[in-house]
Amino acid sequence: MVRTTTMISLVATVVVWAAILAARLVAGAALGIMDFMLVAGVGTTIALWTVWAFVSIDFVKNQSERGKVKRASPEPVSDARLSLLLQLLDEDERRALKRRLRDELSADGEGVALEDLLGDTGQDRRARRG
Repeated sequence: MVRTTTMISLVATVVVWAAILAARLVAGAALGIMDFMLVAGVGTTIALWTVWAFVSIDFVKNQSERGKVKRASPEPVSDARLSLLLQLLDEDERRALKRRLRDELSADGEGVALEDLLGDTGQDRRARRG
């Protein structure tokens, strides 16, 4: 995209200055028209390359945003893997995993909050006692 815009700007600049040169050769040394053509040529060249700069900046900005989106995509994949793993566990394995997590985190005083997060039901507590 940027390369195409660069080539278009370059070709347009060459065409503008070739037209000025051709007008100089045809019109001769008429001073008034030559001044106008030079000012118009400089203005056109500045406008062309300013547009090229804005297109290039926009292209780089879009590329960096795409890069951010690509870097953010692995997180949902890991959530999908965890979800699949939990679906593959049977009820006894889930209870064992909950107990193991509860035991590891109980030293931090988070056992009660962990039960709330894991959705510990009365059936799970009765199964542990029995």
